[in-house]
Amino acid sequence: MKGACGMLGVLALVASSAAMYDVVVDYYAPPANCTEGCASWTDLAADNCTGLNQSAVDAKWQFGVAPANVGRHCAMPANDPGEYGAWCYCRNSMAVWGFCEANQSVPTPEQVNLQVAGPDTVVVSFVTFNDTATSAPTAQLGESADLTDAITLTGITKEYTETSNASRHYFMHFVVFPDLTPSRSYFFRVRGGARSTWSSTFNFTSLYSGEQKNETKFAIFGDMGVYTYNNMDWLLDDVKAQRIDFIVHLGDHAYNVAQDSGLRGDGYFNAFQPILTKIPWVPVLGNHEYYDGDEFNRFLNQTYGVTLGDIPPAHPTSHINSYIAIGSTLAQAVKGTSKTSRYYSVDVGQVHVISLDLNVYYFDTELVFRKPMLDWLRADLEAASQNRATVPWIIVNAHQPLYCSSVTMGENSSSLWEFWYDQSNGENPGTFRGCTGTGIFPVEVSRLDLEALFREFDVDLFFAGHEHDYESIYAVMNGTVVNKCDAGSTTPGNCTFTNPSGVVHFVTGAGGAPHLDKFGDAGPFTRIQLSAWGYGRVTATQEEFVYEHVLNSNGTVFDRVTVRKAH
Repeated sequence: MKGACGMLGVLALVASSAAMYDVVVDYYAPPANCTEGCASWTDLAADNCTGLNQSAVDAKWQFGVAPANVGRHCAMPANDPGEYGAWCYCRNSMAVWGFCEANQSVPTPEQVNLQVAGPDTVVVSFVTFNDTATSAPTAQLGESADLTDAITLTGITKEYTETSNASRHYFMHFVVFPDLTPSRSYFFRVRGGARSTWSSTFNFTSLYSGEQKNETKFAIFGDMGVYTYNNMDWLLDDVKAQRIDFIVHLGDHAYNVAQDSGLRGDGYFNAFQPILTKIPWVPVLGNHEYYDGDEFNRFLNQTYGVTLGDIPPAHPTSHINSYIAIGSTLAQAVKGTSKTSRYYSVDVGQVHVISLDLNVYYFDTELVFRKPMLDWLRADLEAASQNRATVPWIIVNAHQPLYCSSVTMGENSSSLWEFWYDQSNGENPGTFRGCTGTGIFPVEVSRLDLEALFREFDVDLFFAGHEHDYESIYAVMNGTVVNKCDAGSTTPGNCTFTNPSGVVHFVTGAGGAPHLDKFGDAGPFTRIQLSAWGYGRVTATQEEFVYEHVLNSNGTVFDRVTVRKAH
């Protein structure tokens, strides 16, 4: 990212009330030699793209100075003004918040990402505008950088129209890459319909089964939007250093994807593209995907999966639901599993990865999916438990946690912007929330539903986001701590569980959300509480499962938990 910049959107905030901000926009064109993209904030004064000195750059921050760690993170499209907010630098800003919109007079693939479909299959997903659906999207896939050995694959296109006044029309394309050789370097490029240009050529490394590779490595986190303090830069470093082979995002993407006629989501996926074209991801639905503002479009019109599934047609939902559902569902349909990305599973290496949608316990409109999900989960766990000789570890991922001790939004919002954000998204500052913030009923029911299955099929670990912090939680079952660390560790560092009889829980919901949450009493369940930006990094073998918690501020490992278990 260094040395790249684009149009500068300078935004001034005027607090007109606790619930509203007025936005004043002025734009400055960069010199002609500046390329489109983004730059680290500490580079902006030195790269001659802004014509500003460092003090002028610092003045773009609300408090007149960039946070100390900001140079480590890209000033991506779609940063919010706020306590730790920023302003984006992009050449073709088309919206008052400074979101970037490329010139799409000729349809050009963007928002390219690879979705995990199994140990030997990924789905490439991408977007074009002003395209045509009269011809299928195409991908070329090969092992040489010049694609001279490439095969040509075709996929499907789903059209989607934002329900805002702008009514921006998307062509969402999906192409399956099947039967990949394990841990092999592949090159690919994509194009949409007949009018589309080809994308750049991307390079990724395929995944593997447990029989093909003993060590399984991935990043896991939730609540990561497009903010300068998110973890994208460290993830890219991890990919280059071969510390991770895929990513699990536990929901709440972009904050929010459909905001500003979808331009915020576009900025998010384009910012994520340099990572998600190198390794694939497992996307999970969060509650903010429900809040996106266009949940009055029918899910059937936005996804491929409901045309294959045997559950009722989904309720009207949002851009992210449509965007991640089609690719994952297409892949899962090939594999014959859940046929919906609301809840699904994949095997990668030594780990059976289950993704659930716990919104079924928090929104009345979602209740129709509770029983289908539980029926599917039982069948999936039964099959996974019989396959432990090959894939020993079973982990369950969801957005909302079953155990935690944080006080969502704190007892007092620390800025007017936080207060506005909380109110506009249905949050309620000033009350203890944590895992029971919306009432004890959703948590009790979700625990009753899930923990019985966890116990029956010996689920190993549960990962969640939602709370904007990190918590390491002991091995728990039915509201009781059944195992603590072997050495009784309650300080960050090395904690080891040997053959725990309960499920080891983690909350890792500070990948890069709009704000951090505060903590209440740790209670009986929580080993470590940390209110700081960070993400998880996992290394799993047949014998042990190691979780490291990495700080966004400097990339160091704050905590390490090892689970050793004879399956």
